[in-house]
Amino acid sequence: MIPASSVGPRILVLCRPYLGDQILSGPVFRNLRAWQPDAWIAAGVYPESAAPLAFFPEIDEVIHVPRRAERGRVHHVRDWIALLRRLRRERFDLVYDLMHTDRSSLATLATAAPFRVGFIPDRHRMRHRVYSHAAVWRPYREHTHTADLFLRSLEELGMPVRTRSIAVEVPAEAARAAAEHLRNVLPGRSGPLVPVHPGAGTPNRLWPAERFAAVCDDLQANLGAHVLLLGASPLDPGVRAIRSAMRTSPILLERPVGIGELAALLREASVFLGLDSGPAHLAAAVGTPAVVIFGAALPAQWAPLGEGHVVV
Repeated sequence: MIPASSVGPRILVLCRPYLGDQILSGPVFRNLRAWQPDAWIAAGVYPESAAPLAFFPEIDEVIHVPRRAERGRVHHVRDWIALLRRLRRERFDLVYDLMHTDRSSLATLATAAPFRVGFIPDRHRMRHRVYSHAAVWRPYREHTHTADLFLRSLEELGMPVRTRSIAVEVPAEAARAAAEHLRNVLPGRSGPLVPVHPGAGTPNRLWPAERFAAVCDDLQANLGAHVLLLGASPLDPGVRAIRSAMRTSPILLERPVGIGELAALLREASVFLGLDSGPAHLAAAVGTPAVVIFGAALPAQWAPLGEGHVVV
């Protein structure tokens, strides 16, 4: 148990870089703030993956963790040395390593925080020396949901878990931009809106384009739905393959959208259809029912949280 203090603790949470993981880490920030309203909470994450953290008002500061040696190896090493020195200067009281990589272990150790919590996969028992408190994690034998795994880091220090909610608020500006975008691509809309996201982080989670196309055609031809194909751009290979295989015409976004506008678009939908990926968790977080097609991953660990979702 963490000793009580009259001064709010300084807390660092090292976050995974993926959208779905970050949405599922939301309850960690909510419970930390509920436990210590006066705490200073920082989140450490790769710069290119920081945008979703804007959904969490509990975070006071985002610290960028170097990931790529884009300016060369020497600059990358210098960036890491600068980060490690900064982490030591910040004098954190608690560190939660949700990233559980060798680099995040190094960053955790560099803080010299008295309370350092991390997960120890079976094959990395040497990491016990990095953390003051550690939970053994068996990803291929333990079917714990990822959100509950993250919350276990709080329980390691005897902290109460008061909420498991992943709900996020859509910024008003993003909602206005999404509404205008929909008016442009689908003027006078009537009928349900069904965003379809065919992408996933790994090939073993993909679904054949022709099957997506058949479902999309059925939604539009027989149910009067408007299918909105989501991808990095209209030229996204997955989007192009589905369009080519469809008999009906899907809706396409006219430009790339940021994470806030994507959340707003998903909130406007009647249902989301996609694979085991970040947008499915974002849809669940804004209250939209999701139909999620799973490949190699375990639904017990990665299914969207909340009511009304369907896992296939």
